[in-house]
Amino acid sequence: MVKRRGWMLLLGAVGALGSLGAGVSYHKTRPGYLCGIPDYDYVHGNPKGPVSVFSLDAIPVMRTPPSGDGLPSGLVRERVKYFQLSQRVVTLDHCSLSRVVLVLHESGQWTLSMQADQNPWMTGPNNEVTGPVQPGPSVSAVRSPAPELEKQTAGLKRNLFTVRVRCLGDYPVLESQPALAPGKPVLVELAPDPFWVQRGCPFDFWKKESAPALSNYFDLIDRVEVEFSYR
Repeated sequence: MVKRRGWMLLLGAVGALGSLGAGVSYHKTRPGYLCGIPDYDYVHGNPKGPVSVFSLDAIPVMRTPPSGDGLPSGLVRERVKYFQLSQRVVTLDHCSLSRVVLVLHESGQWTLSMQADQNPWMTGPNNEVTGPVQPGPSVSAVRSPAPELEKQTAGLKRNLFTVRVRCLGDYPVLESQPALAPGKPVLVELAPDPFWVQRGCPFDFWKKESAPALSNYFDLIDRVEVEFSYR
């Protein structure tokens, strides 16, 4: 009788534990993927594919020391090179760069200046705003760009501009057949910090920094390549 009562108590306890476990939910720290979404490493806000524009030949400048009493003898001025792009405006969708000038100093300092625009606005003869400027064609890369649907960019308030400058040495530019051009001998790459540009507000960019490698390759650099992208 006692043994039977013990079995009944044991079965009752097991049933009670089972009923308690039925109401317990287990949570996962990483939920499962929805159907139809592959397990890829998605990145939000990929930058637009960049465009590249080559400069004209370097413009060397050598200042002649002024003559006069009181000046130290043997005064030497460092050499400077100016680089301007082969086209006035670099356009990428609704963003553009203009008045791009790079100045290289023999000492290793460099200065980059330009005007950046995002959805620029046209003005009339009395400086009144007449409407947004229609973006021109983008600079084609080495491969022909695939046809794209028209982008609606008038509502974008700002974009992050990224500019890279590659200093090249003895690089022939084949504008008619760029695919046949040899590899670019990049001697120095200049990478200023990205900057934001507001819609309809021209941004005058000016940056001066130092790159010691420029002193070593100053005489070899005869052309630069400006790469522009945004996100």
